[in-house]
Amino acid sequence: MANDLQMNDSNPIAGLGTFAHTVTVEEAGMITVEVQSTLPRDPGGTSLNSGQVSPFASALQIVVQQNSTPMLTIGGVATDPSPNQATLGSSVRLQCVATDLIEVVLSSVNAIDQKPNSVKSTISLFQCD
Repeated sequence: MANDLQMNDSNPIAGLGTFAHTVTVEEAGMITVEVQSTLPRDPGGTSLNSGQVSPFASALQIVVQQNSTPMLTIGGVATDPSPNQATLGSSVRLQCVATDLIEVVLSSVNAIDQKPNSVKSTISLFQCD
């Protein structure tokens, strides 16, 4: 089950999962979806990086979907996020009509990203003028 995102707001997220918003009649038009995520740090407090060949390398993947169609995909492999990268994020503008479903999927195959509260994100949805 997806977690609800609020329009015209920054939504703080802890962990991985699927986060969604259904566009209303009043919100139809251009919508900007912005996602910024911090990557996990090792127990010593230093940045983990994806250049490491270890379970500590982040493989966070961010997918923004409109009606189940991927509109933006970043990350998701051991070389992306890149070495020494502390954050991962991007934005996309979507032309939406009422009842469109916008979903942001945060996922990873690496155990370091799957720990509770390991990945912290902010997902922002804003109507464009």
